[in-house]
Amino acid sequence: MRLVRRFRCLDLLIMDTGTNRITEEDIIRAKKIKGLISEKTKTAMEELVDICEMLDDKGMDLTKTGLKKDNKHKTVNDIVEEQGIDPKVLEYIDGDYPIGKKIAGFRNACKGKSSYAVTEEDKARAKKIKGLVPENKKTATEILLDTCELLDRNKVDFTKVQLTKNIDGKDISITVGEILKEQNIELSKEDLKKVKLDYKIGQSIIAFRKACKGTSKRTTTEEEKARGKAIKGIIVEEEKTVIEEVLDVCEVLSKNKVDFTKLALSKNVDGKTTYKTVGDIIQEQGIEEKYEALKQSEEDEEVLKQLDEAYKALKQLDEDYEVGHYANILRRCYVGSSDYKITAADRTRAEAIDGLLTKEKKPVFEELLDACEFLKANEVSFINIRISKKGEDGKNVKKTVKDILEEQGKDKSILDNLEGIDENYEIGKRINHLRCTYRGTLDYPLTEEDILRVEALERTDPGNSKKRKTEKTTVTKRSRSSKSARRCAKFKRGFE
Repeated sequence: MRLVRRFRCLDLLIMDTGTNRITEEDIIRAKKIKGLISEKTKTAMEELVDICEMLDDKGMDLTKTGLKKDNKHKTVNDIVEEQGIDPKVLEYIDGDYPIGKKIAGFRNACKGKSSYAVTEEDKARAKKIKGLVPENKKTATEILLDTCELLDRNKVDFTKVQLTKNIDGKDISITVGEILKEQNIELSKEDLKKVKLDYKIGQSIIAFRKACKGTSKRTTTEEEKARGKAIKGIIVEEEKTVIEEVLDVCEVLSKNKVDFTKLALSKNVDGKTTYKTVGDIIQEQGIEEKYEALKQSEEDEEVLKQLDEAYKALKQLDEDYEVGHYANILRRCYVGSSDYKITAADRTRAEAIDGLLTKEKKPVFEELLDACEFLKANEVSFINIRISKKGEDGKNVKKTVKDILEEQGKDKSILDNLEGIDENYEIGKRINHLRCTYRGTLDYPLTEEDILRVEALERTDPGNSKKRKTEKTTVTKRSRSSKSARRCAKFKRGFE
């Protein structure tokens, strides 16, 4: 028997207001659908700490081992073999459990660089396990800022630093040694001990800037941003986020009478679909002709002044800017299906531009729960439902609505009354995201209204009374963590 296996989280975590964030409303809705989520399942981090505690009791020392072997993350089997731990432990722990990968994820989560949820209790337990949480290890951002502050004290001018250089057509990061050579600066022996000359500072500054702008999954604190701003040239203040840039462009286009309600974001060129540029839209909607016509017909001086200002702003836009591509990203951010950050101010600006947003599109979890409620009303049960199946290549794939209906003997014609969902809708993938988010291993928005809807559905589950007697059994089968907990307790009492 093996310990708990987690659902695999397919998508990367996203930013504060981007991608499919889970809200309290979503959690309440999810709880109402029997079998959709399991409250008894442990998080991946709780499971890791449980396993490490057992191995620690048997003498594991993580300070004496790396996390990888032959460029692959180590398993429990590797640790047991390397450190001479009693192999009887494998009766209680899955030998193939990827402990190296999980420890790396745990350490990143403690630094706020991972989508895994780590509680203060997890951290407190981890600190008691030798080597699980390395002490005083700096984050990549801390290393960068320490290096930049040292160079700044030695008169390095970052406003003159080219962060990358082109070698054989590839952009290569500049190093600390190269910056010192370019600016003819020599460090003292003491400072040379604190910095690595081959440190790729260029790519680290680029990554830091992206984190400050909110255009990467890497996180940075307000304190780190303040340290970066204190060094001239590290943070380029005038840079805008991707969302802010596209909103600026769309506002200019809107003022120049571009009708977004009739605008397609892409076009077909030689059989290939490409996103439209600013130039494409100007030409397609005859903006210049409209401007000239309005100038001839309009007599109000104030209106003419506004037209001239709008047209002047239009001429300053980059005609090669792929506004179709970035407007699509904006729409996805607005409904919660992109990993770019979108602020409340961005949302307000986007809503003010008529036709820019596809308002009828629902957030991902709201769409999922609408589908689950409809299927539940048509006697589709989610109790003990399996969300994946073996594909033709033998690998696990997430089920579609068609798979669920076929398994439960339901006619797919019921979908005719479900707007926006067809038989190919990846319901298994979405349920997986919902479960992971509810457990805290993904950070998507789940609203309070969603949670309430799920609880209401649970109370009206078809055939629920017939299954009430066996509910404890089905929960145990569905949530292997309870079985794992008993085995862990048995292990801690000693081998039998």
